[in-house]
Amino acid sequence: MVKIECRDGELWGVAECRVRGELTPEELDALKQFTLGEYSDGFGESAEQREIKIGDCELYVSLWRDSDWSLQTEEELFGPRYAKGLPEMCYSTLPDTGELVCIRRGESGYVPSKESTDIADYNRFLSRRHNLALGVTNAQRRAMEAGSVSGWDSPAADPKFYEAQEKDGARKSPGVRRKTTAR
Repeated sequence: MVKIECRDGELWGVAECRVRGELTPEELDALKQFTLGEYSDGFGESAEQREIKIGDCELYVSLWRDSDWSLQTEEELFGPRYAKGLPEMCYSTLPDTGELVCIRRGESGYVPSKESTDIADYNRFLSRRHNLALGVTNAQRRAMEAGSVSGWDSPAADPKFYEAQEKDGARKSPGVRRKTTAR
């Protein structure tokens, strides 16, 4: 079934497909290709040729164009994007033991690092040094830690949450003084 939906003030062409079980990636691609053909020539072409009266105006809807266009599943288009902006991997230490571990985006849990030592403070140093070399921010590391435990679609896996905390914390931390110079 093909329909039009309004989300956040934008019109979307929606192909509602009901399938039994899960589609393989190949089957999903074949379904997308079939639907793309229907949008360009079948249903899409007939929709373009029928006006929709809105007051004194006429609206013509096109569900296809030849550039800057894609067909995506609802999950691909509107699913949680918290893991977006996270690195593929980061280093961390376990709070209870101080063991150095590696966290991979999208994977649950962690993998112990071969570089881990018996000295928790040194492992924390290694974690900071490796993350710095990888370009991983503190906010990204914290989001990766949360994602590996709470799930990658959890709001806690969004580095923006920690960036906001760090900004607020810097302003509200006791004992933090800003250096000012008079000119």
